[in-house]
This record gives sequence, structure tokens and C-alpha cells, in this order.
Amino acid sequence: MHHTSTDSPTTAEQDRPASSKAVPSLLRRVNARRVLDILLARGACTRSELSRLTGISAPTISKLIEQIAQAGLIEEEPDLRTTAGRPSKVFHLADQSVRVLGVVVDIRQCTILSTGLSAVVEDKWIRRFPTPQNYDVLIDRLADEINALSAAHPAPCLGVGLSIPGLIDRRKGQVVFSPNLHFTDGQFPQRDLQAKIGLETVMIQEEHALCLAEKTYGAAQGIPDFAIIDISSGLGMGVVSGGRYIEGHCGFGGELGHIPVQTDGPLCGCGRRGCLETLASDTAVARELSTILKRQVEIDELVELSKSHAYLVLPVLEQAIDHLATGIGIVISIFNPSQVILFGRMFDANPHLFERLKTRVAERTLAPSALECDLVRAHGNKEMGALAGIISHLFHALGPRVQSP
Repeated sequence: MHHTSTDSPTTAEQDRPASSKAVPSLLRRVNARRVLDILLARGACTRSELSRLTGISAPTISKLIEQIAQAGLIEEEPDLRTTAGRPSKVFHLADQSVRVLGVVVDIRQCTILSTGLSAVVEDKWIRRFPTPQNYDVLIDRLADEINALSAAHPAPCLGVGLSIPGLIDRRKGQVVFSPNLHFTDGQFPQRDLQAKIGLETVMIQEEHALCLAEKTYGAAQGIPDFAIIDISSGLGMGVVSGGRYIEGHCGFGGELGHIPVQTDGPLCGCGRRGCLETLASDTAVARELSTILKRQVEIDELVELSKSHAYLVLPVLEQAIDHLATGIGIVISIFNPSQVILFGRMFDANPHLFERLKTRVAERTLAPSALECDLVRAHGNKEMGALAGIISHLFHALGPRVQSP
């Protein structure tokens, strides 16, 4: 099974025999990456702090800072924490001098965000619009919005992270099959969008994006073995094992939602009936409540209705978490993660629902595996994942992260 380092959403660089001259260059790149990772995790640091945290000598740290600054990835400013004498300088990820863009294509809505490398996003730099149901219209609309955002900010844009659902062939950069956005089947969004906007674009499957969000900014920081289950639009899964994202032979891994669990169940976008995502996702519970009320209900309204019509909403949710618990139990039994992270809205409907899910998962999992795994809700989202994807890609271009053996 193929693994990809979570520090880069793109195919890892091929291993090559290194000459003696290449080794110092590689070491500099690795050390530069260590500095970037510390600034990402801790925020602004002085030269002496970076030297202490990395164990790298002060003169070498100064050279690394110069190298990273030339790449446009860091900025410096006076250290306002000092109270006496001439203030020293602190270094932080570039926020004013460069920008990156995160793009999320979801079933119902597209989102575009513009920010610096700290990934702190202001509302004025966010654009949202309903997802067009035509591929060419989608690419044109994304390009128009990206160009407008880029033109509105004076800083140059270093690249775009594109999160998109479906089976993504990482070797070709192709959406091979998207059960819920069929108009993207067989298309090359990364290539086509990049040609329109003239900016380096990195495409990331949406569950990989969620893993990057949690690993970089959320619940999985410092955790090498975890799984994320996305129940928002459909139902997908991403798994990180030993610090590496598991994607399978060509990138199709993680399609937990398309395992049939009820032969006479609802028709799924993949063409089969009773797939897990038709029974245990936000979309599934909203559809079921819509059938009961005989009108269209979305997940946001379901959450609100649960406060005044719990007698209608709660049975729908209970049925969904019963199916979901089975899926989570399978993930725990196969991958033995230390944490399973749930991304979705249905648990906002009832404060006790998540605890009931935990109980049912424990009933469907071997006790030792269940005891070693925490079930938590996501802190990140797909937008943060798209940003993490392009930022980690830029970091990886400067220097690779060395994985622990």
C-alpha cells in the first residue's frame, strides 16, 4: 500500500543516489525545513530560540534564515518582548509580503480563501458561491474569483491549494470518478485551473486535505497515527499511519462511504444502493428528515429543528450513528489508530449524541483496540486543508521533512 508523507500533498521526490557534494546541500534543505516547521508550530522566534529548538549552531541558523527569506517564506520584525536595550529580531512565516490561496470544491458550495503563510484568514478575503454543475463553468468561475482576489491584494501569490472530492489519480492529476460531482469525472482540474490563472496549483483529495488540516492546525498535531472520517457531504476517510498518509496504489484509498451495508437502501451517487454514506452522513440524515416532513431540509435546519422537534429528529440521528459506529469500528480494527476524528455537523443537533456514538463504537470493536483509540470531533476543515496543502508543498520544495524511522 502506497504511503505519502503528510508534509506534501504531491508525489514524493524519487530517491536518488547522493554524491558527496549533494549531501551538504540536502542537509541544508532538511535543516531549512526544520526551521519552517518550528515557525509553523510555535510562531515567531529569534535566532537564538531557533538555534536552541533545532540544535543547529547560531551561524548556520543565520544562513538558513537568509535562504528561507530569499524564497519569500519568512519575514522579520523587532522583538517587542524585550524590555531593555536594543530589541533583537524575531522571524515568522510571511504574512504581508506573500499570499497563498485555498480553493475548496464541495458538492454544494465552492470556497476560495486568500491569506499569508500563517493561514489566518480575514472574512474580506473569502469568496463563496454555489458549485456550478458544469465543468467548464466551474473552472472559469474559480479562475475569475481567484484573479479578483489576487488583484485586490498587492502581495504576490505563491500558489493555490485545490481540495476536491472523488477518486483522484495522483499520478495523472485526474479526477477519475466523483460519485457526487459526476461532471468532474475524467477531468484534470489542477492542470486546467493552473492554465487559466498562471499560478502553481496543487490538487488534494478532500480527505487528504482534512488530514493535513488536523495534522497542521487541529486535533492531530503531534499524532503519527490517526484516521479522519468526513460525514459532511458524503462519507470519506483519510488515514495517517506512522506520520504518512495512506492513499493506496494510485490514490483511491479511503472510500469507506461506498461500502454497501444495506442491500435495499437508498440509491447512492456511485450507482449502488445502501452505501454507508447514504445512511450515516449529514446529507443522509437531512434527506431522511426531508422525507418525513415532505419538504427539503438541509443539515443546518436539521440542527435547529432538533431543539424544538427532538421527537422527530432524534430517531433519525440515532439510526445514522448506529450505521456510523459500524464503519468506525471497522476503521479501528483495520488501522489501529490512536485517534479517530469526525468531521460533520450532525453532532451539533444533540449534546449527548457524540457520547452515544462512542458507546456504540466500543460495542463494535475489540476492547483493547477501543481502549487505545480516542474518538474526537475535528478542529479543522477543508478550507484549512487546502491552505495546508499549498503551504506544505511550498515548504517541501525548499526542503524535505525527515521522517523518524
